[in-house]
Amino acid sequence: MTTTKNARVDQPAPTKPPFLTPGDITPEVLRTWEMGCRQYQYFKHKAVPADEQVGKVVWGMQEPAIQEWYLNDQERMDKLTFDAYIAEVRAYWLPWDWADSTRQKLLSSVQGNKVFSDWAVEVQSLNALLRGTESQLTELQLRFHLEAHMHADLRTKYHTENVKAIVGFRPWQEKVRLFDEERLHNLATLDAAFRAER
Repeated sequence: MTTTKNARVDQPAPTKPPFLTPGDITPEVLRTWEMGCRQYQYFKHKAVPADEQVGKVVWGMQEPAIQEWYLNDQERMDKLTFDAYIAEVRAYWLPWDWADSTRQKLLSSVQGNKVFSDWAVEVQSLNALLRGTESQLTELQLRFHLEAHMHADLRTKYHTENVKAIVGFRPWQEKVRLFDEERLHNLATLDAAFRAER
């Protein structure tokens, strides 16, 4: 790569292809560029046929080394599906262990003193980076991870109220969020009472 700073994504409008500026590509930046291209953005707004998608957006990757890499195999790459192209970009331009590192970061995360909903979003965001890889967790696996690594006080309430019986990830997450808000409120009340007695 030509610089030591991270690339970023610019997309002036959903009807315009996104630009990936020169710099080091991180999994987060590549995901943002990919989503800017996909169905909810450029491809959908412009109704770009699947067999033309790579050729329509590849020049938005402005890093000269990536452009040269593409030019060296342009005929073959233009025939790839967008998913296959993204897989090749990941394999070539991201560190070889990026998926393992991301999965490890996800699986080692714990709620600690964080608000449950903030922590759950962090975990889900890491999992989103793993989309299309064998490392991506299912919603059930995400739920098991969040359950196993939530704050101990929240876990007690969780088991007492039999929250694990709730069907569906989103309703389950919302119920846990409410219990965590109650836990945090109780903590703040106790803290205020303690400070008042001093």
